[in-house]
Amino acid sequence: MRMLALSALLLLSCDGASDTETQDSDTGSTVCQDNPDASVPEDYRCLWEINYSGCTTSRGGEGKQVYYLMEGQVDASGNISGESRIWWFYPDDWNATDCVDTVSLTGTPVVTDLERLGCSQCEEAYEVTREVTTDNCNLGYNVLFNEDEDGYYQTLLFDTKTPDGQPQEDGNILVFHREVSDKGESTKEYARGTMTPEGAEHGPPYTFTWLGSVCRSR
Repeated sequence: MRMLALSALLLLSCDGASDTETQDSDTGSTVCQDNPDASVPEDYRCLWEINYSGCTTSRGGEGKQVYYLMEGQVDASGNISGESRIWWFYPDDWNATDCVDTVSLTGTPVVTDLERLGCSQCEEAYEVTREVTTDNCNLGYNVLFNEDEDGYYQTLLFDTKTPDGQPQEDGNILVFHREVSDKGESTKEYARGTMTPEGAEHGPPYTFTWLGSVCRSR
């Protein structure tokens, strides 16, 4: 359970989610973007690092910058749903067009010891499936989501409280995802965001927004 600063959420491209090829885009520059083709939200145009000379993957190669912004809710029964927009920004020399897709998410709560899922500090977990609802980029999202070809299945885990059991400041949350592959199992940070409970209790039902990014190789 970690205290999150809002700047860390918005500038996740600098030191955020830990995918196998998580971004290392410190070679880029943060400038105000005006990119109607990729529909960059106005609130993020001066915060996202969109480097048209390419970002650097964790393996040191040149990559394309990806941002995913999720908005959704957890209802009183503990079921999760939401919609994510995924932006792809390509280096100029790749001869590719920036684009944005939309993916829906639905899921149900996981009832188990979350330490077994590799996130002892987490308070909530969900088994989710995703469906591409707007496909402008013609990409195989199982590659981005680390999921199999039969569907976009994943376990998501939320860290919403401090070590002493208090709500994180400003409703901040850390989002982790559970990967299972032929290389084994791992739980990695996926995104950072905020939650807004509908009542006085810190927990469902609530709405949330989270942001993640990754530098993907060719």
